[in-house]
Amino acid sequence: MNAVLLMMGGSGTRFGADIPKQYILVNDRPVFSYILEKYNQLACVDRIIIVSHKDWIDYVREQAELISADKLYAVVPGGDTRSESVKNGLICASEFLRPEDVVLMHDATHPYVDGEGTAEVIEAVKQYGGA
Repeated sequence: MNAVLLMMGGSGTRFGADIPKQYILVNDRPVFSYILEKYNQLACVDRIIIVSHKDWIDYVREQAELISADKLYAVVPGGDTRSESVKNGLICASEFLRPEDVVLMHDATHPYVDGEGTAEVIEAVKQYGGA
């Protein structure tokens, strides 16, 4: 099984906007929804966990429903630090992952998903133990 942790627990203070950049609207959709939609469409991705700032969890769930993100397993709150946010996502993933499974992490402030590249990273992890 291959899972993606979509990391978006930050508050975006350096960006200088009123809201974190992952929630900025582009063509009437938040940036993160494009990333979620792409991962949801990839055959090599089985489940997605979103690690969101706690104040945005309901909004994230609403947006995921709008794009029918059926691979979305959970939306979990981020922590006070990046490390704590990753830990929260991995704890959630431990509910279904086995040792041979692959976990990918994607920062939602980088709104590009390369489907072929994602499949190549997954294969590299399987072959070398990490990529």
